[in-house]
Amino acid sequence: FHNATAGGRVEVNVGTERFRVTATPVLSGDPDYPRLWTLCDQKNAGRYSAYQTLTNRRIPIIRLSPRPTSPR
Repeated sequence: FHNATAGGRVEVNVGTERFRVTATPVLSGDPDYPRLWTLCDQKNAGRYSAYQTLTNRRIPIIRLSPRPTSPR
């Protein structure tokens, strides 16, 4: 989490493709947090909710936004 959001500019792999994205933390006070939490939890078979029961801290979400590609 800290490494991804420190500079915000990261690369992620999806399958064999690599994408340049901007990572932005979405914390529990953000109005969009509940919607994103539900989406992430549903897409991961309830694992987020299961993990949340093991800790007192609120688990942050990282929003990934595409960055423009540089012309080569």
